[in-house]
Amino acid sequence: MKTYFTFSCIYCGQHVECEPRLCGRHLRCPRCLHRIAIPLVAQQKPTGQVFKSPPTWDAWVPEPSVEIPTRY
Repeated sequence: MKTYFTFSCIYCGQHVECEPRLCGRHLRCPRCLHRIAIPLVAQQKPTGQVFKSPPTWDAWVPEPSVEIPTRY
């Protein structure tokens, strides 16, 4: 029994099945005919770790040191 994994074309969304040994190679999408790269398959099992999201942009924006007038 062969093991296949599926991924989607980044251009048209067509689902494609592939063998893991072909990871990293390129192929033409059967639907839109764009050349797409076969993604790498993670060989590790999930560890159950919870990843913290990076801080948002507003955490890095400094507060203005000058009071901004709201009315004229």
